[in-house]
Amino acid sequence: EAARRLHLLDPLNEAASRAIMQAEAEAGQTVQALRRYEGLRDRLRAELGVKPAPETIRLYEAIRDRAAEEPVSAVSPVLPSTAEMPLPERPAVAVLPFENLSGDADQQYFSDGISEDIITELSRFRSLFVIARHSSFAFKGRPVKVQEIARELGVAYVVEGSFRRVGDRVRISAQLVDAGRGTQLWAEKYDRELVDIFAVQDDVARSVAAAVCGRVDVASRDRVERMSPDTLRAYDLVLRAKFLTLNYTRSENAQAREFAERAATLDPKSAAACTHAAWCLFYEYMAKWTRDSGASLQRAFDYAQRAVLLDETDSFAHTLLGIVHLFRREFDQAHTEILAGVALNPNDFLARRYYGMFLAATGNAESGIAQIELGRRLNPFDTRWVPWDMGIVCFTARRYQEAITALKQARNPINEVHGWLAASYAQAGLLQEARSALEHFLRVAEQDMAVFPGRKLANWEPYWHGAFEYQDQADFDHLFDALRKAGLDD
Repeated sequence: EAARRLHLLDPLNEAASRAIMQAEAEAGQTVQALRRYEGLRDRLRAELGVKPAPETIRLYEAIRDRAAEEPVSAVSPVLPSTAEMPLPERPAVAVLPFENLSGDADQQYFSDGISEDIITELSRFRSLFVIARHSSFAFKGRPVKVQEIARELGVAYVVEGSFRRVGDRVRISAQLVDAGRGTQLWAEKYDRELVDIFAVQDDVARSVAAAVCGRVDVASRDRVERMSPDTLRAYDLVLRAKFLTLNYTRSENAQAREFAERAATLDPKSAAACTHAAWCLFYEYMAKWTRDSGASLQRAFDYAQRAVLLDETDSFAHTLLGIVHLFRREFDQAHTEILAGVALNPNDFLARRYYGMFLAATGNAESGIAQIELGRRLNPFDTRWVPWDMGIVCFTARRYQEAITALKQARNPINEVHGWLAASYAQAGLLQEARSALEHFLRVAEQDMAVFPGRKLANWEPYWHGAFEYQDQADFDHLFDALRKAGLDD
């Protein structure tokens, strides 16, 4: 308290700032502590033209590093087979996709959305290890026993259920199963108005956490339990947007962006709508699906900032804002926001994934590999994002054969993967394979991009800056050298 009073009198007092940062970190308020340092650093630079003292920097780095630590079993950079995954130290839970009993296949997006939101809410409980959506949904529509699913995902507990939408009401059944014993630990049925859907999701998450851990050890977000008609419509549009972005195609991304932006207009307080609008605009920028990609990045930034302001506890919003900062070459801000995402939700696959990418982009590719491995353990059956990320980071680490192995494991890869594969083959000395991968990349790019750069390497440089924003020009030179070897012209 004395430190806070002194800080009010003298905002440049570093001893007071350190005391407050330490107290915030010990109270679990990592985001506030990291931001406090940034504010102090900026004020010292602006008003006195100096950097923070070494002890202040050391405290910041210690808080930052603790936020990134997570006790998950290490695994290799090669994607897992169907062999059993080892159980992590914390109780591990998978939420299977809820069965859609509505008799209307068009309601599948809503059923999937409910399951995904329960995963998100459950992930906030730090005492649990929660498998990401992509992997638990791998069992969708498959007649597989719960025990087998648990073995393959490396979890002890499985949540399953069903969903039925009848007009403006929803009927949801959910149960928690101890897969090892084959016993039901908890079950509940809900018959509610559709506007109560958030309350149902929160209740399922809290009940599962309490049944597994015997207690609820973190505060869940306060969410509006009843939705207005506009809020409900916005929520429906966000679920549609999420469903469409899974395939990562130009047309579906454009439609998803339209749904998310409409949702943000209908419900200006929806952080989820803003986050998904930012997500779609960011990928529009990365893939160069628009002639003015710079405008797409700026709009993504605006939406991501708005999402964080609307909900400071949203891990995905912080992570996305951080990655947009990265592509704006604002590396300090990127680091703070991505770490905030990890600190808020250590179970967030995307936060781990993007932290690994950030580390690789800023000269620490080996640590980046470790973070992507952690993300992969949270999402062991993902065969689209993890191979792509692991390939980029291994290429950056000059581990070309591992990059090739990872990239070749990508299922239905986006075209950029073929470009990274060409670069990896080239630096590994496999020039015939490099040229073949590059020709495939160029053929698809000519059909897919708003403006095709041709075969000159210099014309491709903006694309690759948009694909991965290295801090050090030497890393770009390494990539461009590989693409030159693969067949792009000087």
